[in-house]
Order: sequence, then structure tokens, then C-alpha cells
Amino acid sequence: MNAAGMSPTSSASTAGKSLRYSCVNGVECVASAPAPPRRRKRKADEDLRARLKRCEELLKGYGAKVESDDGVQEENEVDIKPPRDISSGPEPAKRKGKLIAEHGMSRFLDNYGQLEDARDILQRSPSKGEDNSSVAESSAPDGSALLLFSNPQILSLRSLHPQPVQIFRLWQTFMDNVNPLSKLLHTPTVQCQILEATGNLNGLPRNTEALLFSIYTSAIVSLNNEDCEALMGESRSMLLTRYSTAAQHALVRVGFLKSSDMVVLQALVLFLLAVRHNWEPHSLWILTGVALRLAQRMGVHRDGDGLGIPIFEAEMRRRLWWQIMMLDGRSSQLAGAGASVLTTKIWDAKLPSNLNDGDLNPDMTEMPLEHKGQTEMIFCLITYEFCKFFQDAGATEWQNKAPPSLGDTDKWLDDLENRIESKFLRYCDPSIPLHFLSTAVTRSIISNKRLSAHHPRQYPDKGASMPQQEKDMLFINALQMIEYDAMAHSMKSMKRFLWHIKSYFQLDVFVFLLSELRHRPIGPLADRAWRVVHDVYKYHPELISDESNGLYVAMGSLTLLVWQPREVELARHHHGYSEVPDFISALRSQRPALTRLKAKAMDEKMEKTLIYQHASEQHLNNIPARGSAEVTTSFDDTVDFGNVMPLEMSPLDWDYWNNLLQEYELQATENSGQQYFG
Repeated sequence: MNAAGMSPTSSASTAGKSLRYSCVNGVECVASAPAPPRRRKRKADEDLRARLKRCEELLKGYGAKVESDDGVQEENEVDIKPPRDISSGPEPAKRKGKLIAEHGMSRFLDNYGQLEDARDILQRSPSKGEDNSSVAESSAPDGSALLLFSNPQILSLRSLHPQPVQIFRLWQTFMDNVNPLSKLLHTPTVQCQILEATGNLNGLPRNTEALLFSIYTSAIVSLNNEDCEALMGESRSMLLTRYSTAAQHALVRVGFLKSSDMVVLQALVLFLLAVRHNWEPHSLWILTGVALRLAQRMGVHRDGDGLGIPIFEAEMRRRLWWQIMMLDGRSSQLAGAGASVLTTKIWDAKLPSNLNDGDLNPDMTEMPLEHKGQTEMIFCLITYEFCKFFQDAGATEWQNKAPPSLGDTDKWLDDLENRIESKFLRYCDPSIPLHFLSTAVTRSIISNKRLSAHHPRQYPDKGASMPQQEKDMLFINALQMIEYDAMAHSMKSMKRFLWHIKSYFQLDVFVFLLSELRHRPIGPLADRAWRVVHDVYKYHPELISDESNGLYVAMGSLTLLVWQPREVELARHHHGYSEVPDFISALRSQRPALTRLKAKAMDEKMEKTLIYQHASEQHLNNIPARGSAEVTTSFDDTVDFGNVMPLEMSPLDWDYWNNLLQEYELQATENSGQQYFG
């Protein structure tokens, strides 16, 4: 015995068997039968054979040639293809995988042979049939509450629903303002669900409840405060706080991280679309990645034609996947995260069909013929065309390790614009708000990408050596982009989409327009540009009122400096009088030091500026923006703009403005709307 009272274990042989004696102080030593012998592990070579066989099965799934033990290739196998030239662009994986779908839920498994039975996994997913009264929580936490805000004190969401009549108002608002720009839902089906829900809010299935609160949130986001007061009798901030919090709580309650229910994924994506302009971009990017992974787990990234699922479901999955693609691309851009899933080809989901919701129904057995021209899908399909184009271009650039040449970029943009023009825009009626928005977005995206490719910041000398013809083309492109924004704000019929339009105002394009106006103080194009500058400050009053925003303050100072030579010239042409716009007066009142700049200091520049202005206006009046529908090729190319450019007009410091724009995006997303969204 040792000091601790533990006895050593001894063994003896009795009847040919080993007996173990375990002795403890004060207790008689008793012989006990030995434990049964452990089952021997399978031999190493048998284990290796089994593993090799499994590897062979996986290789066959990739189309590889696998030889049997006797060196003979098995029948019905194909030779593995040699690596293709990476410059040919991404190609979807050939693997089929396996989709398990039951009762509106689905689970896609690439390596299902290595996992437990997929139906068992699917059955453990939260069911869409669970209502609020049946709490069947899993013992294993899924982490949903770590990603979205969830108040444990909220035991029931019933009290957070609006009244039935208000539910219908919000649904109609969603239909008018949000649905045309998202097309995530089959509205006839959802409308039936809403009709049923309003009659029994206490017994709502959890997936339907999550979708409803996402719809409420989206509808409120699309309204201003006056509309919320008139429609709901409460302020916008109060309604946003209530419904966005409830939407997050509903998603946590339904276990969205474990769910394989398409309705739950629709609710999550719709919620992210609603809050994308108010959440901190890195958080949004991470949550978008969660939605992407959930879609991938459900096989939404694979086209339904090859998965044997109903036609209706396959089409709705395409709509859902492409909205996730758009959201992922935008969030990765805002977060500065670089390449997103857009640059990989793990997916093969086709573009959604050009069909109205009325053309689809859950019981359809064959796909209807696509419409030629415009449908309810026009805006989404145009944006998806852009998404697909930039995905292909990004993949090519990544593979080639170098950006395309300027000539290639211009050709791609010309081809893209012509394709969208012939496929959609030529059928548009600009008096229809959705058609006008679709046209404006197309022109603006093309112009923006062209401006980015040719921007002075791409030049080592900040654009000082840029050919004048290129500057003229960029000036008109920028002018047209800002004009589309001003037109949208001025049209009463576009009010329903202003929530979307305001979020995409191109501040960098506005800065470029102002910088070019330094060289164009007077003339028809200068007058046109200053009218649109006036409209910008009219429809975006925060550019003046928000003095805490460094970018806005810098833009205001640039506006005043650009206005100064114009004011001098207007006074010279109107016998000493020039009318000062209200926005200039407001900006000057904030910057007393700038108002003391003497006009005499500008007089020395005016003579050269006027010579340049005369030549430039003659040239610009004969060329439209590149890609414009009103193309004319007659212009005077004999003017030497280099000799008449005012020497005092130094290039703008684009590094300074780039830093301001980046700081603005961070500041805007950190400070705006966080109190509304948990």
C-alpha cells in the first residue's frame, strides 16, 4: 500500500486466465474476471484499401479515370480533361451533387457520400410548420443571436404586428416601392399568405412571421417621415426600430442558421436589402456572406433544371440567387473587401426569365415562353446583366493578373450598352416610373464605369496630360449622370423610388463635374452644368446642412472656388451685376474667409480662360457623351486645346478626394441609422 491508500494492481494465473486483484485498505482482495478483450482494429492494408476506394469514388465524381486493382480502366468512365487555359474565363463545376427537397425545404450536398443520410439532416432543420406556440428548440445553440439582435425578454412577437388594415397598407407600399426593385417574392402567393395571416396572427408559422416583419421593415424604409405619419400614425424612426428589431428576433427564433427553408432565406435577404444603406459595411458584408452560405447549402447556387425540382421553384430560386449576388457584390465593394463570390464559378444558376408574376404559379408543369421586351422584371434583369458582365470581367482580370486595356474596356462597355439597349431599353416608355429608372440606371452605370476607367486619377500627373477630347467626353458623361439624379428627384411619379435613388448619389462624379467647371466658367454647357449643381444642392440639402461631414465641407469649398471665376465673368457680361444663387450664399455664410477672396485676383486668369472657353464650347457643342443615343461624329478636330489651357489651372489632387470619399463612406455607415437596427 502506498501513502495515498492506493494498492498496486497485481495479477496471477488461475485456470489459464489472468486475474486482477484490486486491494483497498480494510477490504479483502477479491479476484475479478478480466475485461473482455478489445476488438482488434482492421489490418492496416484493409483500412488503406477502404480509404483508397473512397478516394476513387470521389475522383469518379469529378470525371476522372480510375483504374482497378488489375490496372484495367473501369467501364463508363471518362478520361480526366487536361487543365484548360485559365484565360478562357471561369467555368462552372461539372459536379452534380445531390439536392434533397421536402415540404419547401432543401439541402444540397456536394460530398453527400461522406456524410450521414441527407434526409436525416433535412428533418432536423427547423420546420416551416412550427408556429409560435410550439417551441421546439434544439439543445445545441446555432449562433443566430450572435449575428442578429435578439431580445430574450420578447416572449411573443404578436404585439409587434401592426393592425390588419395597416398590414395591407404596408404590403401595398412594399408592392409599389420595393418589389419592382427586388422581385424576390411571387407576389400572388405571398398575398394569399398575408390574407390568411391577418385572420390568425397568433398561429403564424415562424417562417411566415419572419417574412412579414422583413416586408414591414422594407416598406417603412421606402417611406419618408411624413408618409409614415400619414399611413401608420407614427414616426419613421419609431416604426423602423420596432419592425427591424422584430424582424431580427423572428429570424433568430426560426433558427435561420440551421434552416433549409427557402422562405426563411427570402426573409433574411429581404431584411438585408432593407438595411444595407444603414448598417456598417463590414457587418453587412459578413451577414451577406451568411446568406450566401445558406443559399449554397440549399443548392440555390445550382440551376434547378439539373436538380429535378419543380419549374416554379427553380425560377424563384434563380431570382433569390441573383439578388444575393447583387447584395454580395455591393457589400464587398462598400467594405473594401475586394473580390467576392462574383469572381468564382462555384455556381451555375441561370438568369431569371423575363416573365411577370402572373405568368408563374406553383402548380405549373412547363415553363411559359419568355416575353420580348419589358416586364415586371425589367429593372432586376438589367442590374443582373450588369452583375454578370462585371463578374466575368472581374474573373478575367483576376486570372490574367492585369487590368484590361482602356480600349478593351471601352469596347466592352459599348457592347454591353448596345446589348441592354436592344434587349430592354428600346421597349421602355419613359413616362412609366420603372422604365425611366431602368433607363437612368443603365446610362449612369455605363457612364460611371467609363469615367472610372478614364478618370484623371489614373494618370501619374493627375490628368494634366489627358487629351482634351477625353476630358470633354468625361465632362458630358458626368453631367448626364447628375442630370438623371436631378430629373428623378423632380418627377412626382418617381417619389416611390427615391429611397433607392438617394442611396446611390454619385458624390465622386459630382466632384469631377465641379473640377471640370474650373475650366468652363461661362457658355451654354457651363450654364447647363450650373443648373444641375443648383439642383444637387436643392435635392440633397445635407450637403450644406451637415457641417460635421468632412467630404461635404470640402465639396462646398470647392463649389465656392469654382463659382468665383464664373461670378466675375457673369458680372463682366452683365455690366457689373451677377445674381448669386441661394446655395452659394448659404455656403458663403458658413465660410467667411472664402468670401473675402478678391475678384481682382481672378481677373488675371480670365483672359486665357475666355480663349480656352471659346474653343472648348465650339468643340463640345458638336460631341455628345460617349455611348449616348444621340451620336454625331461631326466636330472640329483642328483646335489645339493644349495651347489655350490656362496654365494656372492645376490638376485637382485626386488622392485627397479619394481619401475624403473613403472617410465619408465609413462615417456615413457608422453614424446613420444604427439606432433603428439593433
